[in-house]
Amino acid sequence: MKSVLRTLALSIVSMPVMAQQLSYSALQINPENPKAGEQVTISYKPSAPEWNQAKQLQASVYFRVNDRFEARDISLTKAKSGWTGRFTIPDSSSVFVLKMVNGKKVDTNEEKGYCFFVTDSDGKPIQQAYLTMHKLYSGEGWFMGIEDDTRKAQYYFDKYYENGLPASAEFYDVVSYYRNKKDTAALINYLADLPSKEGALDNELNNAYYYAEQFGNKPLAKALRAYHKLKMPNGVWQQNDLYQHLNKITKAAAKQQALHSFIATIKGPRQEWHERIKKSPYYSIAILHSKEGNLQAAEQAADKSGSGTSLVSALNTIAKNSVESEANLEEATRVAKRAIDLVLEEKKTLAGKEASRSTYDYRESLDRTHAMAATTYASLLYKQGKYQEGFPYIQNAVDLVEHQNTKYNEQYALYLEKVKGSAQALKYLEKSVIEGTYTNAMKKHLETLYTNSKNKQDFADYFEGLTRQMREKKKKELKTKMLNEAAPAFALKDMNGQEVSLESLKGKIVVIDFWATWCGPCIASFPAMYTAQENHKSNEDVVFLFVNTWESGDDKKKTVEDFLKGKPYSFRQIALDTDNKMVESFKVIGIPTKFVLDKQGKIRFKSVGYGGNEPQTVEEITAMISLARENS
Repeated sequence: MKSVLRTLALSIVSMPVMAQQLSYSALQINPENPKAGEQVTISYKPSAPEWNQAKQLQASVYFRVNDRFEARDISLTKAKSGWTGRFTIPDSSSVFVLKMVNGKKVDTNEEKGYCFFVTDSDGKPIQQAYLTMHKLYSGEGWFMGIEDDTRKAQYYFDKYYENGLPASAEFYDVVSYYRNKKDTAALINYLADLPSKEGALDNELNNAYYYAEQFGNKPLAKALRAYHKLKMPNGVWQQNDLYQHLNKITKAAAKQQALHSFIATIKGPRQEWHERIKKSPYYSIAILHSKEGNLQAAEQAADKSGSGTSLVSALNTIAKNSVESEANLEEATRVAKRAIDLVLEEKKTLAGKEASRSTYDYRESLDRTHAMAATTYASLLYKQGKYQEGFPYIQNAVDLVEHQNTKYNEQYALYLEKVKGSAQALKYLEKSVIEGTYTNAMKKHLETLYTNSKNKQDFADYFEGLTRQMREKKKKELKTKMLNEAAPAFALKDMNGQEVSLESLKGKIVVIDFWATWCGPCIASFPAMYTAQENHKSNEDVVFLFVNTWESGDDKKKTVEDFLKGKPYSFRQIALDTDNKMVESFKVIGIPTKFVLDKQGKIRFKSVGYGGNEPQTVEEITAMISLARENS
């Protein structure tokens, strides 16, 4: 009886916490259940000494207003205990999120978010708030520092739709509803009925085509596209057809002529819209010109591609191509310097800041853009032997991103040797290995400097000592992020037609990597994943399972086979998620996504995306495997 009562008590405690207003030990709001239009006072009591002792703290507050986010910046005032600040909730808000800021450091409640409901007249969360929370924990909260949380996302989804799909639900919410419920038949029927819907929108018809194709109904997809073209001859489908056509053209002049021909066909009321979409192709035209060595034409095309940070990105890529080709270095240096000057001007004016981004977010973004441009400029000066001139720029770049970008670190180490000497460069490279912020090129650079320093210890033993420190550091960091969730059951066929399932893998540590042949970051991560696989090939208790999913084409097995031909790596076990059921059951929202399962089939780690650094990825996967084994 006692155990039954205790179980009941636990369920009573856990559920209302999510349904009612959320509360946090470090951050309180007054009133506790605020309404749209009301002023809110926050009381922030951080536990970290550097936060309490700071001279000034700020907060970024994000409001979900109708279908968009609006950000505000507020200054906090030192109080007797902690910090306090005020803001007013805009009308039509459903949720607001707070991110606390101390210089370059942020507090996002350990990436869980400080999220609050806007309430109705009865003090209850307004219904729309649940859908907003679902979206926040399904990926939309990334720029607020909120990590995806499938359990919370599902809870809020079910809470919002507890009475079923409302009749007033709009296109994207209907699609999301049926996808979440895994009701493919209902989704296909909804898409098929869309042409008969009065006032069906251009974007809805355009996306209906893609959803029908994604869910395997190609005849419906074809019919929807034909109807869209007939109903809306100047619709957004033109943009898709244009981009598909342009993507096949590999010469700058030919691509530019094709774009001009398209622009000449624009007629009717949608001309303003077409003026916006035609800018994007100029970016790729600029890059092609730069690869062909025509930097003047490249810069002219870049100027037509956009303004602000998008123009900076185009100019930077033009200049970077010259770094790689070692051609037109002086002209490329001028282009790179122009990119830096544009960033510096934007830092003064903040003219490109969107309403959804706080000043802190935008400044952080500009710092990253500035570091990118400064590194390219420094690389060009290095190629020309102008080490003293270039060193302040690469120093600025690594400082702006706090030495976390390994490619910048690689360039910085080269400059250190030229400007500060071998001893300084050696010291920096050692630190980079221990911090896990090095590249393979930096390892080779370190080996050269270490060997030339006439150290008696073998380099392999010396390097192993450095990496051992790095692994222990990485394990401590990862231990705080360990999960303990049962993995969804799955049963797939591998490339040999043999079944591989969760049940068959019980008793082994399993690394699952979701990927597709069209996914650039997936492919970029493969050398690292191959190395990690080979490092564990003698351990029969560790299995690497590469799951091909969201694949395009009718014969997905052949698509994978053709892709793997001639590749300098091979994977021992590739499974085909042909109907995308496994990727959906693991609630993946983007690839590459990796999971590490322990021997009991529990998810211990989840890693989304690829940071671009091979050694770092190998060591992280290794540390995850080690921790999963220790906790099995």
